[in-house]
Amino acid sequence: MNPITSFEVLSQPVAPGIPDVPYVTQGFFLQISNLGTNPSKVDVLFTATPAFVKVSAGVSLFTNVINAAGTITQYPVATFLTAPVGIKAQTIAPGATFLFGVQYILAPGTSESTIASTPQDAIGTRGTVALNATAGSLLALLATTRQVFTNYTALGQVQDVTEAAYVVPIFNGPIFEA
Repeated sequence: MNPITSFEVLSQPVAPGIPDVPYVTQGFFLQISNLGTNPSKVDVLFTATPAFVKVSAGVSLFTNVINAAGTITQYPVATFLTAPVGIKAQTIAPGATFLFGVQYILAPGTSESTIASTPQDAIGTRGTVALNATAGSLLALLATTRQVFTNYTALGQVQDVTEAAYVVPIFNGPIFEA
């Protein structure tokens, strides 16, 4: 199993220990389109350092799959964390596209520590992503990182500051043949 890209997911204040700075939540998303004529069963697997954590203080791991119909399904975190770590056994029909997402989410109001209005809970995981697919699969891949920067009022209300997204390189190009 060869890595196809790298990832970094995090949830933390932009400048820990400084009052009233934005809090950033950064997620990783992999879009997979089946270019073949047969269904493809795929596993999106992660090698992470440090390892993913299900919950840490006010931060929770969130994993989801958006299928070709646009239906968002929260993938069970316990299943995600079971070796091999990742989103497993997803069948993508010919011509269909799925989006796989992994991120840490800060639940406002559950933070154990703040400095002024800035939550101080922080977690981050980085590493590589590998893909297993049904033999004979022909897939197109697009990896992105998405960030949301928020501020918190003294009452703990979330205010969006800005959002960003950028493409993450696929090591051997966007076409994957199994």
